[in-house]
Amino acid sequence: MFFSERRENEAREQDKCLYRRRCILLSNCCKLKTLVPVPLKRGIAMFSEERREQIVALLNKNKKVYVKELAERFHLSMDSIRRDLTILEERGLLRKTHGGAMLPPRFKTRSYPAGSYAREQMEPIVEYASGLLRNKEVIFLGGANVHLDMIGSIPHNLPLTVVTNSTKAAETLRTRKKITTYVTGGKLSQCGVMDDLLAQGITRLFTFDRCFFSASDLWGPGKEPPGPEKLQSIRMLAERAHKKILIATHQELPIESWQMSPADLLSDIITDEGLTKEQHHQLNQRGIHIHAVSL
Repeated sequence: MFFSERRENEAREQDKCLYRRRCILLSNCCKLKTLVPVPLKRGIAMFSEERREQIVALLNKNKKVYVKELAERFHLSMDSIRRDLTILEERGLLRKTHGGAMLPPRFKTRSYPAGSYAREQMEPIVEYASGLLRNKEVIFLGGANVHLDMIGSIPHNLPLTVVTNSTKAAETLRTRKKITTYVTGGKLSQCGVMDDLLAQGITRLFTFDRCFFSASDLWGPGKEPPGPEKLQSIRMLAERAHKKILIATHQELPIESWQMSPADLLSDIITDEGLTKEQHHQLNQRGIHIHAVSL
């Protein structure tokens, strides 16, 4: 991070120098003794972070960007653009290539049959959820299939801290060099998850930026509720997280009759576009923000 901060400071100082030179030039031309602000070209007047956000937006739209085109667009030198791309690469938001950059590669933890309905529905939802993650966030992931898929969609060089109560998730995270992984410990269930009091006690040591729930944390008609330890674990996670996010397809949301320990504590649901307007309204009344992902 030291080198990243140094590059950001260098870029900021370069912008200031260019601005000051233009002020001095105008002052000399007008024979003034004070500096007069001069409207600068968009690339110079723009904050560095604002420019980088636009670069990422262009990359997400076009799948790749080129140094020369970005330099012309923002009226900056190609070296300045290269520094921006280097900083964004260190954040895991892109991968530098010769003459430009492309979207970062994604790790895959599971494979779906080609053209399968599960692939068509879940991949865009999981990709969207991974795209919400930010540099150095602390998140919680369980052991559901959607959590394992999400691990595979996290950019390979995005620094994160991940807490999990799943041995499967921990084994997958073990190979990720940029991710610091904590396993809660505790009594291991047959499905490889730890939800007992010991696991909950360790989890309470953390405060999460985002906690991701799955459809397995819901129950309704024809589906038995989880045991008391699982219920207590769900409630505790919701209390320890800033963002409580449910990832599920619209078929997995029995909205009229669903139950969930932190049902009224959910902040977001990431799903597909299959929800009706009435269902949207019901969820919004609960204070839940809906992210409808196009398949």
